[in-house]
Amino acid sequence: FKSRFPGIELRLSDVVSDRCLDLITQGQADIAINAQPGNPLELDSRILFNEPMFLICHSSHPFASEAEISLKELKKQPFIHTIRSGSVWQHVQPFLGSAGVVDTGLEVSQLGTLGGLVAHDFGLSIVPQFALTLCIRTGVVAVRIKDKKAVRPIYLVKRKNHSLSAAAQSFYEQLLLEALDPKNTLMKQGG
Repeated sequence: FKSRFPGIELRLSDVVSDRCLDLITQGQADIAINAQPGNPLELDSRILFNEPMFLICHSSHPFASEAEISLKELKKQPFIHTIRSGSVWQHVQPFLGSAGVVDTGLEVSQLGTLGGLVAHDFGLSIVPQFALTLCIRTGVVAVRIKDKKAVRPIYLVKRKNHSLSAAAQSFYEQLLLEALDPKNTLMKQGG
């Protein structure tokens, strides 16, 4: 987009999902790529793709040698949670209840901290694919979760009944086209 429209200024706000939705509804941002769709009365949200979830565990854990695992295999495993207000926790929690993990009492807000705790064998956790670069380090292995429900939808969000500027509309349409492009492996990995 930047190469097609070099005179357009793009501004990025790297914030948690709830704050991201606030920026849209308050008119402080035109569009968002977000893990939550927001209120359908206020926002127009379209799924761009489904991001697969991965188990991260210590390299000495028996799961580390597996290509993929199912959620039911997590029964009685020590689990490190992400912060409850974050989108990762909001997506992981519904299927964790049936998995029967053991709560370690550890809850983190930073994915880098999560990776460090796993690297030091305090437990295991589940993260979305795009978070793996923040978590993977020496001693940490990622294993794909094969259950179909172990995905996090990623939405393209804008205010409902609100016109976008020509530049924002063009960017919005480009994102939608790229999401639909069968050659776009980044957005097709999970869905």
